[in-house]
Amino acid sequence: MIDSTDFDSTDSATVEGNAPPLTALVAAFKALGDPTRAAIIGHLTAGTHCVCELQTALDLPANLLSHHLRVLREAGLVHDQRRGRWIDYSLEPGALRVLQAALADCEPPTTDATTTDAPDTSCARPVEATL
Repeated sequence: MIDSTDFDSTDSATVEGNAPPLTALVAAFKALGDPTRAAIIGHLTAGTHCVCELQTALDLPANLLSHHLRVLREAGLVHDQRRGRWIDYSLEPGALRVLQAALADCEPPTTDATTTDAPDTSCARPVEATL
């Protein structure tokens, strides 16, 4: 699960409060950036699945599915549980809520539709002329 206790406390790229380090959030979003991994997450939202079920549903070779599951596991989005010779995968509890909260924190403040003030450009960098 993406949780602040799962990461090295010396990580300097942290966000405010109890949020996980920024590098952990980046890893999780990067893992979700692949369409195959996003599809795996979609299947796991319905519950726990063994590798064979995911392989059939996604029509992927075993080695490729294994790679994508490893990336998702290392990003803290899924966890596995061995059941004899089978491995079951499920979503890490709360991991998607942490990502959702991180996105909500990034949302720009809403403005009143009746306000005609010029946009805030305080963060805009001046353009430097290059020769």
